[in-house]
Amino acid sequence: MLRTAITITVLLAAVLGSGCSYYTAAIPPRPRNLALLAPGTPRTVILAEFGEPIVTDIRDGRRREIVRFIHGPYAPPSSTVATLYDTAVVAAEGTANVATLGAWSGPHPPALMGADIMVELIYSREDVVVSVVPLHGGELLASGGPGVAYK
Repeated sequence: MLRTAITITVLLAAVLGSGCSYYTAAIPPRPRNLALLAPGTPRTVILAEFGEPIVTDIRDGRRREIVRFIHGPYAPPSSTVATLYDTAVVAAEGTANVATLGAWSGPHPPALMGADIMVELIYSREDVVVSVVPLHGGELLASGGPGVAYK
């Protein structure tokens, strides 16, 4: 009886203790509109698409920011397909997590999560992009990778 109780407790701890990390790992970051990384784009649009910059400073009256983001690999054609795809992936990840007692819940290869991109943006006094300098992941930007319209 005691052995059964201990076994059940250990199994419950393994399943419940793994939390919901499989959900986060199962849903890769969405692709970003890389065409916005071009002169003429307002800063508000950059913030909305790429999030807060990791560095901001002002030189000669112009704002300079470094933005870092993950350009996700998967672009669903519609929200219905995205919901079905995400549900199936999360169910598969959750099943694998439970079946392996949490061992599956480790980090996934970066290639499955998307490209890590970092750019420096220089704005005019009106907060409009005047210059884009790729710092990391520039080969994706320059090569015209998926979803890229960058010159």
